[in-house]
Amino acid sequence: MTTSTTDKLAKMLHETFRGNPDVLARGTAKGFEPVEKPRHDWKMLRMHAKGSQCFGFYVLADDSSCYSSCIDIDNHGGKENPEWREQTELLMEEVEDLGITPLCEVSQSGAGAHLWIRSKGGLKASTARKLWEKARREAGVEVREVYPRQDHRTGKGLGNLVRYPMWAKSHFADPLDNWKKLD
Repeated sequence: MTTSTTDKLAKMLHETFRGNPDVLARGTAKGFEPVEKPRHDWKMLRMHAKGSQCFGFYVLADDSSCYSSCIDIDNHGGKENPEWREQTELLMEEVEDLGITPLCEVSQSGAGAHLWIRSKGGLKASTARKLWEKARREAGVEVREVYPRQDHRTGKGLGNLVRYPMWAKSHFADPLDNWKKLD
């Protein structure tokens, strides 16, 4: 990946996928560990964009709002989900019917997807969760994970962690255009 491409991807991640402004999470061999967000978090996102270090973010801000929310259509617990593409397409159509343009990330396994909604001004976690529940119900799709997982931060921790998109083999795609890979 060229420096220019890495910088563009890091900038997009920084501007589009936000959560708690005070902390990020660094991937380790055992999972993720919180890292107090330095003034130069740009360097961390460049490392993520280059593929040299995985980072994640905590979805909820202190006021229980979120700027990014996602639904996970994947194979969990070792169970394959052969219908993940069809389920993603149905959910994407339902979210678009609600007037929101989601972004689809094919997971690094290549056997699942994450649908993202983003809000520049933030929205209450409860609102994001209700939106996903309505889309899921209308599409008739069972989903195990919606992030954030709770409506409110309780002050007892950082809330849910989500890995930044575009790690390893994950990529953005358009499910409604024959799963065309997006640049």
